[in-house]
Amino acid sequence: MAVAVCLTILPSLGQHNTPPDADVSALLAKLRSSDGGERAQAYEKLRSDSMALEAPKVRAALVDLLDRENLESDSRMREALRRAKEPTHKTKGENEARGEGWAEYFSELVSTVASIADWSDPHQVCILAKAGYIPDSLSPSEAALRERVALPCLIQMSGSDLMLDRANATQMLIQLSAQARDALDANTGQQGSEIVLRALYDQDEGVRSETVKSLEQFGTQEIIPALKQVAESDPAVDKVNHSYWIREYAAKAIAAIQQRAGQH
Repeated sequence: MAVAVCLTILPSLGQHNTPPDADVSALLAKLRSSDGGERAQAYEKLRSDSMALEAPKVRAALVDLLDRENLESDSRMREALRRAKEPTHKTKGENEARGEGWAEYFSELVSTVASIADWSDPHQVCILAKAGYIPDSLSPSEAALRERVALPCLIQMSGSDLMLDRANATQMLIQLSAQARDALDANTGQQGSEIVLRALYDQDEGVRSETVKSLEQFGTQEIIPALKQVAESDPAVDKVNHSYWIREYAAKAIAAIQQRAGQH
């Protein structure tokens, strides 16, 4: 009797823990929905199932989902920029307009895709770069490989009309280069350095400030001369405190780099 009961229960448990293919297919279809909330709910259900995440079709669908969210985010930002030029238009913050939970959903999606991505595939790496993902705790050889794979995309992003693209590209380059150290080939390193230098003089103070803050954490001595110029001449002024705030950031970055190098 007990054996019969167990045999009855076990299949039902298996069905509960592992969604049938039809259920997974339905969730994959919802990932392509025009409704952002429906996409987020389908993602959460797939993310919580470790067996489903092993399926190649699920992994591919999640990469495509992040790509779509990137494109929709770009579209919203461009529309916000266009409308901000209208004299009577008042804009809301992007996350406010999309709902408070969107940032958390997007962050979780980025982490999930990063954990399943093929880092030798330039397309997947570019999707993650566009999403602002910055890998950490990599070996020098792994960081150098990822920077080489990502470089064509990062070059493109550094010339984008969107401030966030330019900032994301620079931050990823700075951190990957810091981890790669001597494992990075000279050509890749030179192209990356040129992007970082341009970002220090970007027309948008948000790009300049994010670049300087990244250099404070990960910059090396070679960038100090450029940071000294920023500390002397950056035009951004804090209208409340009447201070040159990016210049102050640059001075802090120089001190941090010198401390890491054992200088005083």
